[in-house]
Amino acid sequence: MEVIKTERPKVSIVMPVYNALPYLDEAIRSIYAQTYENWELIIVDDASTDGSWEFVSRICDFRVRVFRNDRNMRGAYTTNKAIEMASGEYIAKMDADDVSFPDRLEKQVCFLLQNPQVDAVGCGLYRVDKEMNLITVNRPPESHKDIIRFISVGRKFIFGPSFPITDGCLITKRKWFQQWNYNPEIPYAYDFDQNLRSHYASTFANISEPLYVYRRVGETSSWLSQTKAVYYKFVSLVKYGFKKSNLGISLLSLFSLALRPLFVYLTSLYVLYIQKNAGVNSCDQQQAFGKDENRIALAIETIRQTSIPFVDGQ
Repeated sequence: MEVIKTERPKVSIVMPVYNALPYLDEAIRSIYAQTYENWELIIVDDASTDGSWEFVSRICDFRVRVFRNDRNMRGAYTTNKAIEMASGEYIAKMDADDVSFPDRLEKQVCFLLQNPQVDAVGCGLYRVDKEMNLITVNRPPESHKDIIRFISVGRKFIFGPSFPITDGCLITKRKWFQQWNYNPEIPYAYDFDQNLRSHYASTFANISEPLYVYRRVGETSSWLSQTKAVYYKFVSLVKYGFKKSNLGISLLSLFSLALRPLFVYLTSLYVLYIQKNAGVNSCDQQQAFGKDENRIALAIETIRQTSIPFVDGQ
């Protein structure tokens, strides 16, 4: 389906930034590499101290608007602020240390146009380390019914309660995000809180194809921050989880949260192992990841060949 352009930006990409300088260039290039061109990019810097603000301030493009918080306000507040200034019909999330595949917007916008009953659509993703070594491939469930079952009784039980629709690669109707904005009082797991509050009156979907590269770096990847997220998920479950339709899975979720800190620690050890053994994986793993690694490499090559218009021309 061909996406029809309009005078008003169809997609407002919101990018909160905090000390992401090593990855910002690639993240923003991945927006300029999009096959879908009818977008605006709203960047809000959350009082960075590493040169991120100076970097984004150099961008010279009427489609890109940059703002800065006077002090660090954290992700929920900063993203809400960007959404308030959006003019597009759809809102696309984009984290400052991640990468979008060139056809990400095209496919997600087409999906929403073809499925007007859907409020928010995610996509599959590749989880990588800071050196772009592939850790896991995530192909999430596509149906709303499967997405809103936020705890699994199988092997994923130890992951704890989580909606399998990744916040960083969401595209939603603007009015949905305006109705269900993030709670700025929650510093961790505010996307889980949003999903839990909104899923009773929303329709979610996923495109299972990986269209996003999620770097496991920064504060949210640390054991301490993920352990803090357990507390805030507990608070959200107590407030919003125990409705009649969710009583059983909410009780199950509380139990799984007790195991979460241990699993986060084990995951950190696994990532260190992947980094140490990058390039020397087993033949089976190389075969399993080969196609996906090639796909990532081709996307990154395209992205790195795309330029960002800077005021100084560099």
